[in-house]
Amino acid sequence: MRPFTKIENQPKITALYTAFSVKRGVDYSFGGEFHDFWEIVICVTGKFGVTAGGKTFTISPGEAIIHPPMEFHNLNTEGNNGGRIIVFTFAAEMMPKNCGSVLKLNNLKLAKEILSDIKNAFEFSGISVTGIKQHSELSASVAIKKLELLLLNTILKNSGMKTEPQNKMRRAEIFENAVRFLNQNTDKTLTVSEISKALYMSEINLQKIFKKYAGVGVMHFFTQLKMTEATILIKSGIPVGKVASALGFPNQNYFSTVFKRMYGMPPSRLKKTSNE
Repeated sequence: MRPFTKIENQPKITALYTAFSVKRGVDYSFGGEFHDFWEIVICVTGKFGVTAGGKTFTISPGEAIIHPPMEFHNLNTEGNNGGRIIVFTFAAEMMPKNCGSVLKLNNLKLAKEILSDIKNAFEFSGISVTGIKQHSELSASVAIKKLELLLLNTILKNSGMKTEPQNKMRRAEIFENAVRFLNQNTDKTLTVSEISKALYMSEINLQKIFKKYAGVGVMHFFTQLKMTEATILIKSGIPVGKVASALGFPNQNYFSTVFKRMYGMPPSRLKKTSNE
């Protein structure tokens, strides 16, 4: 038998959801979201502030950030001229786990080429990919392979590189500190007043900072953290009642109401789906 080297941990895209380029003007701010698939945001022109989980970053032309599934993230323009971004969202296997930082793009031209190839090979409804165009199966496959190559090259380019700390505004540091505090207290029932006192700041300033960096109020953000943790616990097999108690909810019924409002289905449905 001939010797061989098994190549592992290569990004493998299994589904493509969206692919688009958009220009955003000055003072643009996206309210934030989290979803169960991967997303790469590439800065083409201008500068963008990015919230990823509990951290804040700035990306410039030729830089990108990759959001893993269920990571809260939002986006806003910085500077006086706005800017343009390219975004791909997808399901994938064997993606690296250390994506939580600004990545230098190996080839911005390739990113633009991939977007063009995808537009030519796939059917769209708005920004959402709905299928492959007739007789374009090979072109679609090549486009996806190029996107995998872009991800792999970007990961390789940044692996082993020392990440330079970004100069952050005081408000960004306060936001990151606040998110750390909330993450450490998802088992508690906290009010805005209690959170602001724990962080030694006024309720008004706390709400302003969360509106800027998370696009939502502090209590909405806190609930999102709890619900994200809840999905992990439920999928691991922990009973819904115990999850509700562990996350500081007064009873299972109230927890289920909040969960359904956020995800559109009761937690018992998620438990059933994860067991299938």
